Amino acid sequence: NGLLDWEEATLASTDFSFRTMDLSADTAALNIKTTGDKVTFKTPNVSAKVDFKTRIADFKSNLKNIPTEFSYNQYNTAINEFKWFMDDKILDFKAPPQGPGEYFTSTRPDQKGLKFLGKRATYNLVTSLLRVEQVPEIRVADGSVIPDSGVVVIEEGAKMRQLRNSVIIADTINKRHRIEDATVDIYSKNELKAVGNYRYTTKDIKEIINFNDIGCKKEIEGEKKEKEEHWKIYARADIGAEKNFVIYPGVKYNGEVMLTAAN
Repeated sequence: NGLLDWEEATLASTDFSFRTMDLSADTAALNIKTTGDKVTFKTPNVSAKVDFKTRIADFKSNLKNIPTEFSYNQYNTAINEFKWFMDDKILDFKAPPQGPGEYFTSTRPDQKGLKFLGKRATYNLVTSLLRVEQVPEIRVADGSVIPDSGVVVIEEGAKMRQLRNSVIIADTINKRHRIEDATVDIYSKNELKAVGNYRYTTKDIKEIINFNDIGCKKEIEGEKKEKEEHWKIYARADIGAEKNFVIYPGVKYNGEVMLTAAN
């Protein structure tokens, strides 16, 4: 009964079972440290098996509704089972293969509960990067962003690394608009900035609109106590005359283009 404290981590339990080169506990609290004893990762209620010969540890949460917390990255996850490869300094998370995955959720207040599903994740204890794989989409405002190869990387302080070659679907209900080859910076559940290409088609006409200003705007609906805030994706572009843009057979267009997700 007590606290096991070694260079990489602390593990607390009221009922440890020790052997020469391994230990186990049905209920334990794990804190993994970086340089200077700063806690970078913690989970409060897990069963633990630590093998100091192979330098591999297995952990499984005892309660489904208690999240595992990436303190340095300000994210948590509902994935309740992971391996720790101590020499490689990697945590390896896998969601059950039969399900849709588990949520990774930002705990940073100004990101307004930004979250996304993922089925696999690795956390590098050297670089402090959280890499989440098999991410089907990230919901932002009234649209969704589909990351290239389904990979999302989270840095310090919940900063999501820029997404390239992504697809933006606007909106998620009607799916009227699809912006491809998008470079996207996601800042919160209600805010993104992006550039991308839109395929404009009508009759036998096929054109590309290069949207260089894609973002989110707030709209207030209702009156007084019934007021509600809604965030909607928009996109802007300017088509120059030199592009010879054809809007309809026999009709050319140059000027401003505006896109709103709901229309």
